[in-house]
Amino acid sequence: MSHSEKTVLFSPIGGHDPMGNFSDGPMLRICRVYKPQKVYLFFSREMWEHHNQDNRYLYCLDKLCGELGVEIAHEEIFDENLVDVHLFDEFQAKFTELLTRVHSENPDSRLLVNISSGTPAMKSCLLFLSKMLPFEMTAVQVSTPERRQNPGEEDPKKIDIVTMWELNQDKGAALTPGDDPKLTRCHEEQYTNTLAQITKEAVCRHIDNYDYEAAKREAERIPAFMSYRAMELLRGAAERVRINASPLIGLLEEEQKKSLFPIQQSDMMPVFEYMLWLRMKVMREDIADFVRGITPALFNLSLRYLKNVVGIDLRSYSDSKDQLFRANFEKTSKGKEILAALDEKYYGGLKDKCYISSDQCVFLIGKYGSDRKVADTFAEIRDFETKIRHKIAHDIVKIDTARMKNVTGISPLDIMNKLKYVASRTVNIAPACWESYERMNELLKEEIKTGN
Repeated sequence: MSHSEKTVLFSPIGGHDPMGNFSDGPMLRICRVYKPQKVYLFFSREMWEHHNQDNRYLYCLDKLCGELGVEIAHEEIFDENLVDVHLFDEFQAKFTELLTRVHSENPDSRLLVNISSGTPAMKSCLLFLSKMLPFEMTAVQVSTPERRQNPGEEDPKKIDIVTMWELNQDKGAALTPGDDPKLTRCHEEQYTNTLAQITKEAVCRHIDNYDYEAAKREAERIPAFMSYRAMELLRGAAERVRINASPLIGLLEEEQKKSLFPIQQSDMMPVFEYMLWLRMKVMREDIADFVRGITPALFNLSLRYLKNVVGIDLRSYSDSKDQLFRANFEKTSKGKEILAALDEKYYGGLKDKCYISSDQCVFLIGKYGSDRKVADTFAEIRDFETKIRHKIAHDIVKIDTARMKNVTGISPLDIMNKLKYVASRTVNIAPACWESYERMNELLKEEIKTGN
């Protein structure tokens, strides 16, 4: 901890406060070492009576401030309804409320909690909450000067606080958190916040299931334990599944961009991203979304294969809205030939101003394409799309793997593999490229586990 770091202290008051055995008690010792800007003092009924008797706790705190040349603000907290101070449950809700308030009032300060003062229930509750609340705090334990149990304390009703302060053997000790713990007698409990650890594991499980919105919502519960970059990456991943890759790309280094976005061609990158989204839906078994997503995938792949491989650009015969005009086909001999083929396919001929469709593209790939396997695969996907789309349009039923296979005779993974095959023949796609989401998941989990 930096000596200049702002701190606040939450401290119950116990029997060894403000001093015991002619030495600093735990609350006073933490104040001497850490010099917090403010200390919140929590009193049981008994300790409150001692406070009202002679102001002993604030008297010693003021003396300490004068000795160290610092100012420590203080707030006294007493709940007269809190009677059963030996019961853990009595404090859990109360301390949760108080610690949350202290944190919100001091957002830029390090929060220390004294787990050496108060009743055993208070101490154990504060230690528990320091591990379970969704913000950072440091539990500090103070050892006795002899590093063993303090001898019987003085009768609290007969204490002469002025004399006791004068006899304080620790008076004048100038200590900092960086000093030897044997001198400071302050031990910071070292552990991972349990709530943060549990929540991070839940975040990672959501990531493994490709549910980035759920992962983001879970991570937002523990902002103090998530790095800024981790949250930005999660937001980027959530945008990626909306087919908006730009926010995520802007967060990546060059090598990471190549790994997560391996298809850089301007016209194929959006299509490939959509294909990765479809694959993710299969992996998550979101079969209804997958089935609905096949139509645009087939349209874009068949249109691009027809143009890039077969050499027929249907959009050259259409307007900006993808409406085909018969007059545009009539302008060239090649166009006339294509129009004649389409007229033969459709009853009554190709309608003027009809929209480009995957049905037209798949037909032309079969008629003019030289790769029979690719043409047959496009036809199989088109046949599958027609069968399953008809069932979705007319039946109110759950679409899952079993129903899809029963209706079409093919599984989601099989149809995804066919889509991957025709995509790889449209543009060169290495097999490893399809694991882009898995590499993104590993990047996200690494940042979540290590970043803070």
